Amino acid sequence: MPLKEYQEKILDLLKEKELALSEVYKEISEKFNENEEFWNNLSEEKLYRLQQIEELCEQAKQEKMGFDEKNTKTYTLNTFMESIRDIKDQLRNNELNEIKALSLCHDLENSILERRVYEYFIPYNDEQRTVLNKLKSDINDFLKDIQAQKNKIVSG
Repeated sequence: MPLKEYQEKILDLLKEKELALSEVYKEISEKFNENEEFWNNLSEEKLYRLQQIEELCEQAKQEKMGFDEKNTKTYTLNTFMESIRDIKDQLRNNELNEIKALSLCHDLENSILERRVYEYFIPYNDEQRTVLNKLKSDINDFLKDIQAQKNKIVSG
């Protein structure tokens, strides 16, 4: 079944979200350069996920994979994007220390939207299922990395 217009908008916003998060991590790396490598790695991971989501979106648009956004609305994604813009503003206004930045980023990454994004895609074959399962498990590793970095900084 072809995607509806609002579903295509959701797919576009999912891609924008990954890019915006990558950009925020890059900005944080420039602000807190003593942990630049960590933040750059997060930024690169988001670019990798963006690439994966672009591929999934393309398959959904070509009807080679299903897409069900469940209860997610464009409003939800726009609100999420606002949160990212708020973090950028706080960075630019020197209102964030690195621990606060880690906490905010962990909260974003741990959100239902971030954790369930790959559940919106419905695999039609085992290869797609494997890719989606890997991406889902990568999210948990990503969260663990952020928490470990926060613990490292807090413990000095």
